[in-house]
Amino acid sequence: LKISVDSDDETWKGTGVYFWSSGKRHCSSLMAGIQLEIAAKLEQFEDCRVIFDVQLSQRPPEHEPAHLLYVLGSTEGLEGAPHTAVIPLKPVKGWHKYCLDLSNDVLEQNALEHGVGGLDNAFDTLSIVVESKRGTVTAYFDDFVIQVQENFEVVRKVQKEISKELGKKYGVTPFVGTEITGAGPHKNCFSTDVPIIPYNKLDYKVSHEDAIAWVNRHGGIFALNHPFEKYKRDMLIEKEKEDRLRWMAEEFIQQKAWGATLMEVGFPMGRENFSLQLYLRLWDKLTEAGIFLTGYGSSDNHSNRTDWYDGNNFATWLGVEENEAEPVCEEAFVKAMKSGRAYMGNPVVLKGDIVFETEEGLPMGSVMMVDNAEQCQNIYFACSQAKKGWKFRLIFNGQAVIEEEINSPDYKFKYNMEPQNKVNFVRAELYDENGVCIMLTNPIHCLRRDLENTMVFEGELR
Repeated sequence: LKISVDSDDETWKGTGVYFWSSGKRHCSSLMAGIQLEIAAKLEQFEDCRVIFDVQLSQRPPEHEPAHLLYVLGSTEGLEGAPHTAVIPLKPVKGWHKYCLDLSNDVLEQNALEHGVGGLDNAFDTLSIVVESKRGTVTAYFDDFVIQVQENFEVVRKVQKEISKELGKKYGVTPFVGTEITGAGPHKNCFSTDVPIIPYNKLDYKVSHEDAIAWVNRHGGIFALNHPFEKYKRDMLIEKEKEDRLRWMAEEFIQQKAWGATLMEVGFPMGRENFSLQLYLRLWDKLTEAGIFLTGYGSSDNHSNRTDWYDGNNFATWLGVEENEAEPVCEEAFVKAMKSGRAYMGNPVVLKGDIVFETEEGLPMGSVMMVDNAEQCQNIYFACSQAKKGWKFRLIFNGQAVIEEEINSPDYKFKYNMEPQNKVNFVRAELYDENGVCIMLTNPIHCLRRDLENTMVFEGELR
């Protein structure tokens, strides 16, 4: 790589390049012990410099990225930028390999004083800038290597320790789960007892079935992430999307969702070119077939971006037992996930409480077993701190049966469910004044013993 720059007015002028990789596959947590090695050649350092700008995670509250600036030459004018530490490197004329020790350098006093953060950072990308203050300067670069010192369970152990400290700082109880990638469709493992799959010992050949068996072997539960991902590069018209929805529903039902407990559905802006309504229809088709997956919402942001405040920013509220001790333990959260006691929504907008239960207090996720339609309990919904203009929608067996505008901050609704099929379900949705979804509950189910199987898809209840 050759970079040349020219300046003739005694001010720093520069040009440079960014390093990038497909899918940002180079990004790594600094907990893994990240070092960058790069060879550089510069014959003189008077009135010129090379800046290796290492961009790290976005830092609150401004959501601007942190930087480590490794500088060959003068550091003039580089101090003072927010969340930025300047680290001089000893320049060597001619070819020389320089080591940028990111994981250790973020822990040095210089970085701590400038708000760069610590090992909670991730290496995002590198830019190389050559600057001149007088005349023409040419620099050469070669042999760029990203060194990862540790991985898998070693890193997760560090993550768990750091998360405890951050939890104390912010008054929360964090659990370090895992997203399983490189083994079929993405899956979230919601258990800290399941170790990271040792991909390196398995020659990086791990199938979808292998990953599921690994989670089950260690007593964990998992979620199916953004299920339409395999179609994200297909330019599909609406009819083709309908076909993919039907095929996917049939596959999920045939495979009994591979034993999953949860599925990502809470994408208010859609995802992979599939709308929220298509995600919800897939979810409803599985429920009709007796496959009860707990739906949940996730921002899926891998960084602290400002657009977290809108867009696909859903969080999930889990309902634990009233007698659970504080702080709530992981087992209580997992139990709530398994039972479907959860609703998802926009945490920036939702400030009040959501109640969705039967008249006798059975929470969302519950299954009522009845001998006839008359035994089915009424469904009760309530939302506090609602805003005028919001819309409430009730879904029964996959169809919207109620839609009305909210005109009170304390909104309440009661519904008499008349179960028509062997498997019946009802769930609630909220939309803001612009028609954007801001809340989805999990369903309440009603199974009639007196009816033959009248489901859309033949399936085994699980």
